[in-house]
Amino acid sequence: MMKKVFVAVAFLLFISVKEIFAQGDVTPQFQASKIYRLPQGEVVNEDLFIAAERVEISGLVNGDVYAAGGQIFIDGQVNGDLLAAGGTINVSGIVMQNLRIVGGQVTLSGRTGRNTSIAGGNIEIIQSAELNRGLAAVFGNFTLNAPVAGYVKAAGGNMTLNNTVNGNVDAAIGVLRVAGKGQVQGDLNYWSGDRASIDDTALITGSVNFNRVSGPPVKTAEVKNKLFAAARVSSLILTYFTGLIFLGLFPIFLKTTVTNLQEKPLMSFIWGIISPFLIFVLIIIFTLTIIGIPLAIFILLLYLLFFYIARIPVIFYFGKIFIGRLSADPKPVWVLTAGLLIYWILIMIPLFGPLFSFIVPVIGFGATLLAAGFSRKPHVQEASRGRSKKR
Repeated sequence: MMKKVFVAVAFLLFISVKEIFAQGDVTPQFQASKIYRLPQGEVVNEDLFIAAERVEISGLVNGDVYAAGGQIFIDGQVNGDLLAAGGTINVSGIVMQNLRIVGGQVTLSGRTGRNTSIAGGNIEIIQSAELNRGLAAVFGNFTLNAPVAGYVKAAGGNMTLNNTVNGNVDAAIGVLRVAGKGQVQGDLNYWSGDRASIDDTALITGSVNFNRVSGPPVKTAEVKNKLFAAARVSSLILTYFTGLIFLGLFPIFLKTTVTNLQEKPLMSFIWGIISPFLIFVLIIIFTLTIIGIPLAIFILLLYLLFFYIARIPVIFYFGKIFIGRLSADPKPVWVLTAGLLIYWILIMIPLFGPLFSFIVPVIGFGATLLAAGFSRKPHVQEASRGRSKKR
């Protein structure tokens, strides 16, 4: 338990936006647009925080880069850490410090100076890539064609190793293949349902330790714990980015939602409990016709998305309570960071954690519905007043 809390604290400190804290409000530093470009030859001498549909960094950043978007392309140089979350991510440039990525399709062909951590559906590390420290990956499919200077820790479906790893390889894997150019300058330890496919020309200098997943319960539990921990970390990254985007794009709506949590917690919880049943009835009605089935699916996916995002106002509320005791005018990013840390700790508590994980999005969704409803009332009242004056 304490180890997990320590990891959470360390990770949150890593993703804290140092320059934003020093300079004041988060809003001026939040780059939110459809397309963000840093052209070749341009230099940014501070931490760069971006949220856009498409992010392109070809210039030089003398600081950390925090990027969220549908498509992210990095072919410039980042002299700090790169933390990115997106649909498609391509890094062909240079990251002097740590690289942390969460994406659907991830391609890495550039150079990293320190550790590399990737969570993705499909991950491809091309031969031209240069990883100067360790590599940790969670994936559906993973192809490693580049040398790794340190260890490799992996968890996922299919993995192909086709270059040199100058350390141990630890993998909880569905299917593992060590191709002809694959070399492990250490031990190969893997947990799987089947033995790995190791080509005759592949080289493993240490021992090969195969642990069948369907074997001893202890080993099976160990693999599940690793996958569960990796999923938790990935969720933490996505939640933090989602919170920052929410904070940057909808600050007034977030404030209204947090106010509802503070002043109408019971009503928020009731609306959060009732809403799934109302949406379920609506979906059933649409599925009665062939034309309505696609719309029913869309409504369901939209509800699941908003239900996930609904945690953000509650997390922000936790942070507001905690940071508010330390500062009369806390910075929004500090509030979000503290709230996420509190949330992370609470969901790790045995027995209480699962219940808390359910209640938080429920009450958050209810407060969001209330905010959406009440936010339109003042405009109606103003319009009424305007008409009264004209009369």
